[in-house]
Amino acid sequence: MTHPLDRPIWNALNTRWTHLAVASGAAVRIDPTYGPFAAARDTGEDAQAALAATLRGPDDRIYIVEREPWPAPPGTQVIGTGSLVQMIAEGPLPPAPADPRITLLTNQDAGEMAALAHATEPGPWSTATHRYGDYYGIRIDGRLAAMAGERMLLPDLAEVSGVATWPG
Repeated sequence: MTHPLDRPIWNALNTRWTHLAVASGAAVRIDPTYGPFAAARDTGEDAQAALAATLRGPDDRIYIVEREPWPAPPGTQVIGTGSLVQMIAEGPLPPAPADPRITLLTNQDAGEMAALAHATEPGPWSTATHRYGDYYGIRIDGRLAAMAGERMLLPDLAEVSGVATWPG
């Protein structure tokens, strides 16, 4: 059996993210308002064709996150690649110290969150990205200065993502 992080998108969209999937079966894709993530069941011809079919036009993009190299689905082209590092905190975490500057962000903060994410590029950010999970922020003089939150949700795992701080 493989670890859930070996195929994070496939596993998330078939477990804790099923409610965000707009394609399912041989290929899965998250609702594009949340992000660009998609995955195929395997590298077989049918699954790869299903993955290509999740694209919604010539300007659409999907991000495929796999442990091993993955083929480009037929009729598509790779426009970028990168390496990701996964780290896991094992065991119970110490309680977070109380800090009144850290607040839970809400839909009312979405504009400020998007501005911070687009300015600092902590990863893909779309109109509903702030709804993946809880995001927390720090305000300085009333302005959102930093944030971090949950994104990839797998059984017993959550990714810390959207970590961003204004350079100033």
